[in-house]
Amino acid sequence: MSRPFKIWNADRTLRKSVVANSLQQMIQFGKSKLDIMPNLPVKVVLECDGTEVEDEEYFAFMPSDTVFQFLQGTDKWKPPQATAVSGHTSQMDYDEVDCAGGDGDGGLSPRLTHLLQKIQKDLTSVILLSADDLEIISKMSCNKLAAHLEESELFAEQVQMACSNRLENIYQTQDAMDMLRIYHASQQNSLLVEDSKKKRKSEQT
Repeated sequence: MSRPFKIWNADRTLRKSVVANSLQQMIQFGKSKLDIMPNLPVKVVLECDGTEVEDEEYFAFMPSDTVFQFLQGTDKWKPPQATAVSGHTSQMDYDEVDCAGGDGDGGLSPRLTHLLQKIQKDLTSVILLSADDLEIISKMSCNKLAAHLEESELFAEQVQMACSNRLENIYQTQDAMDMLRIYHASQQNSLLVEDSKKKRKSEQT
């Protein structure tokens, strides 16, 4: 069964979401999204502590939305603070994206607060939210979300349900697009192989 995950490149300058049903599939999709050549080896580690993930059995126990990091060559895992000091990203940015709420109840950015205000007036405004925003709202406790919306907990539950459904649609679309890219690449490779065979046959005759 496919599950959603998040991946960082080595210096945490590029972050993407993937949907995969195995470690190898996540690596395959992840390389494409992080602009890593398919033939280049990568080491997959847990972004939070650098633990290497190298077998399918261990990967199978990883919960949905686990954050991984792809390392190449001489890349070594560094804690988020160390990356922030190097100037690639700020600790504030890291906290807002990955640790916002920890349990889902962290402070909301002004942009997200503004979008929540729109949701108060029109629930269909959830289509304006990014995948990260949808995840933050989905993981907030219902009473906290109700307080932010200044609405009842019942309304907050409806918002979270709408956000969860929208997020699932995004993941399914991403999964379908990834499969389509792989199919397209395989078709192109097949055509190149076929053309090469025809060329060799022509040269022999």
